[in-house]
Amino acid sequence: VLLKGLAPTCAGYGVEGALKFGVYEVLKPLFAQMSPNKMLNMLAASVVAGAVASVVLCPAEEVRIVQVSNPDYCDGGTVATLRKLAREKGALASFEGMPAMCAKQVPYTMGKQVSFDVCCACVRGLFDWGCHVSKAESLRPALDRLVPCVAALPAAVLACLMSHPGDMVLTAYYNGGGGSVVAAVRKLVAEGGMPALFRGLRARLLHVISIIWVQLVVYDKVKQVLGLPATGH
Repeated sequence: VLLKGLAPTCAGYGVEGALKFGVYEVLKPLFAQMSPNKMLNMLAASVVAGAVASVVLCPAEEVRIVQVSNPDYCDGGTVATLRKLAREKGALASFEGMPAMCAKQVPYTMGKQVSFDVCCACVRGLFDWGCHVSKAESLRPALDRLVPCVAALPAAVLACLMSHPGDMVLTAYYNGGGGSVVAAVRKLVAEGGMPALFRGLRARLLHVISIIWVQLVVYDKVKQVLGLPATGH
C-alpha cells in the first residue's frame, strides 16, 4: 500500500531530472549568443528547463495521484493507467495541471540551477583568493573538488524556499480536483493567509535539501566526465 504510485513517481522525476539539467546546459550557450548578460541567460535557460520539466511531470503526477486515491486505478501499471486516463478524459487532459506544475517547477529550477552556478563561482573565487594569499597553490586541486560540495548547500536551501509556495499551490490544485492556479492560491490564502503558502517548509527543508545536494554534486561531476567545464567557470 505504501508503494502505490511509486512507479510513475520514479519514471516521471527520473526523466524530468535528466531533461531539466540537459535543457539548461544546452540553452545557456544558445542564449549567450543573444545577450551578453550571463545572469539573464542563466535565468532564461532555467525558466525554459523548468517548463520542459513540467510537461513531463504532469502525466506522471496525475497517474500517481489516481493510483493512490482511486481504487479503480490501483491494479494497473503506469502505462495502463495513463492509457485509461487518456481514453476517459482525452489525450491532453493530463496537461490541465500544467500552470500549477509550472508554479512549482520554474521557481525550483531557477533556484537550483542558477544559484548553484552563482554559488560555485563565488566559492571558487574565494578558494582561489585564499590559495593566492596563503601561497598554498598545492591545495588548489583539492579545493576545486570541494567547490560543488560547498556551493550545493545554499543552492539547495534557496531552491526549497523559492519553490515551496508553488509546491503548496500544486498540492491544493490536485487536492481540489483541478480548477485553476488562482483558485488554489485563493483557497490557501483564505485558509491561513500568506503564511499558508509556507506551511510545512521546515519539514520540506529537512527532506529535500539532502536530495538536492546530492543531485547537484553528481550533476557537476557528470558534466566534467562529459567534457563540460565545472560549474561556475
